[in-house]
Amino acid sequence: MLVLLVVARCAAGAASAAEVRVILGGLTAAFNTLVPNLKPDGNKVLTTYGPSMGTTVNAIPIRLQRGEPADY
Repeated sequence: MLVLLVVARCAAGAASAAEVRVILGGLTAAFNTLVPNLKPDGNKVLTTYGPSMGTTVNAIPIRLQRGEPADY
């Protein structure tokens, strides 16, 4: 689902290049397959990885709580 949202967001902004920030906790293989399809339009995909749950510094909920920017 996350991967589809990223693709939809980038496709919607295909007229001008977009910078999309993604924090990814799963679906890495699918995401990595789709990202190259976004780059010909000049989109820049900034990806960080971390657990989707938990209380570690890199866990997605903790990153969002401290205000780390993310589009999806």
